[in-house]
Amino acid sequence: MASDEDDFPILTNQGKSLGDMSIEELNEYIASLKSEINKVENVINTKKSAKSAADDIFKS
Repeated sequence: MASDEDDFPILTNQGKSLGDMSIEELNEYIASLKSEINKVENVINTKKSAKSAADDIFKS
């Protein structure tokens, strides 16, 4: 089961302008965004699997 943290996407740069962020901060931000993308892709794949299973049940 997903934690509450997983339910809230990282769609902010914590109030900083990207131009004000250091290279290290930008790399950390990219890593956070990539992690978030992976979470979303996993949810999509789970939903596709559930839909496919439901479609198979109701095909008959």
